[in-house]
Amino acid sequence: MNTGFSLKLVFVFLAIMLATLFAQAQKPKFAGNWLLIKVDKNGVVEDENTEFLFKKDGLVSSSGFDFAKWHFNATAMEINLASPLSEDEFNGIHKIKQLTNKQLVFSQGGRIYYFKRINEEQKRIDAEKTGKTNEVSGLAGTWKLNHKVFDQLFLKLELPETFKFISCASGTTTSTKGQWHYLPETKELELTGVAEGEHFILKGKNRVKDHSAGFLALVTARETLLFDKKDKSDIEWLTFSADEFKSHTNDENLLPKVWRNNASVISHLAKLQRMVYHCKTYVPEAEALKNTRTILRKVDAKPEKGSVSIANIMITKYDTLQYSENYMGNMMNQNNYFFPEEEPGFYRVTGIEKYEGYECTVIEAVSDNKILKLWMINNQPGVYAKIIEQGKHFMTNETEYHVISLLRTY
Repeated sequence: MNTGFSLKLVFVFLAIMLATLFAQAQKPKFAGNWLLIKVDKNGVVEDENTEFLFKKDGLVSSSGFDFAKWHFNATAMEINLASPLSEDEFNGIHKIKQLTNKQLVFSQGGRIYYFKRINEEQKRIDAEKTGKTNEVSGLAGTWKLNHKVFDQLFLKLELPETFKFISCASGTTTSTKGQWHYLPETKELELTGVAEGEHFILKGKNRVKDHSAGFLALVTARETLLFDKKDKSDIEWLTFSADEFKSHTNDENLLPKVWRNNASVISHLAKLQRMVYHCKTYVPEAEALKNTRTILRKVDAKPEKGSVSIANIMITKYDTLQYSENYMGNMMNQNNYFFPEEEPGFYRVTGIEKYEGYECTVIEAVSDNKILKLWMINNQPGVYAKIIEQGKHFMTNETEYHVISLLRTY
């Protein structure tokens, strides 16, 4: 056997082993919790305060969410980041400029990222302190933003330090989360872990200009944002269940007499042209109600023919659409004493009460896997003062809750 060739094989093997051991030794140094403290974008430095966890299994997470994969090339001193959620800085190869047990600096293109390693014990101490400071601030709770553009945004500040920013625009709900910290010395609310987009309007430090039990004003780098407090007690949850109606017999004689007379219903609706309702919908992520749409009921009554047609029109910020029509006449809905709503399968009258100045008969009902509460205006057949619908989504099993309230008739 050629001794020289054998020695070369040994050296090659040793070199490979040393490179492998070096890479393995370096990876745990890179892995761990790092705090991004600033980013230099072509000479413009922006302060940051966002935590990233580079896991040993090759995943990157922030605010508890895995959003990227990482691979460390110890030989080239590069890190490759790949994220399906980012098309810019978090994808591609980054050159490592500095890597120690305490500091990490890497760059790509015109961006330089500066990190410091997080001390877990100090993090625990800081978290306890932050939680106490946040609790004393009185800012915890759900706040709805009043804004001409972003009109369906909620800021939910949870104790000890987690926040959620929830957007309900265009019929969809999206959210982002991070950490919040009240700074009493400067009277600022600091939010970290905020992504770009709508949620970006509150990134970083925001001065608390005004704050009361139900109102919050934050001064950002761009504008002053105004919020109203949303209390869970504002929601009138229906506490009865469908099981309570299993042996129940509907008592139509307890309904208002004029609602049980078709001629009276048509005659009253003939006096109206429009009924305008305001609709609110429950947002589970925010545990609050959002304004969703205006419902316009356009009335076309013909007492001489014994008929009435009601076109239901949905008006939102984005569209106006007729989504249904209700008709009474020619034997249709002749025995529906709940017109223009559908008659529920089971119902019971719970009493008479005033709502917004109207004297109403209040009904609890069950219909199509949902429970309802209806306020019939006693002297205005065909006009409801308020309706609540509550149930579970057939796919997600999330709570669905809608409430419509009468704004006006004319």
